[in-house]
Amino acid sequence: MKYIYRIFAVLVIFVFFSSMLYLLLNNGLKNYSFNTTSKFYEMFVDDEAYDVLYLGTSRTFQNIDVQICDSITGRKNYNLGMGGAGGFEILSVFKAFLQVHPTPKNVVLNFDRNILDTLRGFHNPIPYFNHLNNDEVNKTLKEKGYPVWFYKNVPFTRVVEFNDDTRNNCIRGLLGKKDSHNKGYHGFLPNYEKIGKFDTVYKTKTMIGHSKGNFRYVDSIVEICQKQGINLIFVVSPVYKKHFSKRYLDYDLIMGKVKTEYNQGKGIPILFFDTLPLNFNKSYFADNIHLNRIGTTQFSIVLSQKIMEVLK
Repeated sequence: MKYIYRIFAVLVIFVFFSSMLYLLLNNGLKNYSFNTTSKFYEMFVDDEAYDVLYLGTSRTFQNIDVQICDSITGRKNYNLGMGGAGGFEILSVFKAFLQVHPTPKNVVLNFDRNILDTLRGFHNPIPYFNHLNNDEVNKTLKEKGYPVWFYKNVPFTRVVEFNDDTRNNCIRGLLGKKDSHNKGYHGFLPNYEKIGKFDTVYKTKTMIGHSKGNFRYVDSIVEICQKQGINLIFVVSPVYKKHFSKRYLDYDLIMGKVKTEYNQGKGIPILFFDTLPLNFNKSYFADNIHLNRIGTTQFSIVLSQKIMEVLK
């Protein structure tokens, strides 16, 4: 019997010290990734009401300045864009946001190739583990095979998901360092990246995928908005010199399908910004598909002025 007690005592000590170490590392990670920490709290815990919600990838996250949108539209805007997200993550974040926030009057989907990607899961699942009390976060992580019961009830088990970058960021945070000097605003993170490298040769062209299955996450967003009486708007935001048309063989076909099935068929407004003068000037871009800070400011002004025509 004494050996059982010893084993139990060792387990208790192990769990205690593992939990303390995890709390220390997680606090360091939160401190270092303060923009991400703040955004995830706003999305999945805070219950503030917004009039306009923007969905998409990093081309939404860092290319639509909702502070400018607030000032021009007179509405309260939130940027729900997620860097590296595919259709699954964009939809999951949208549903989890709706669980804790009042229903917005308007949702703007920045229609990107990634929304048609059916293979991507969570680009970076680690920040989600701090919000497993949100039922939608819990549900979607479980759907992708994460052991959410353990991650929720035995938090130190989350370290199995940490890679070298995550561990290094934990240490950086404990040393008082931050991931960026930029401060986010309602989900938007300013991009101060300077003019970068551009692909203008296009020797290799690929397909995005334009079957009915590729549109399943778009259709789910449309269905949610219809059921909840949300005014849905599609936006096609700037890329450098028609990059998507040159890079993907089926991009123009996809855009034609969007016009036919969603604009004409379902009455969803679509605002195209892929032929603005800034699209043909490198000084506004960080790379082929991301605006730099100057470009973001210019685009956000134009977007805000134009979107007023279709907002409720």
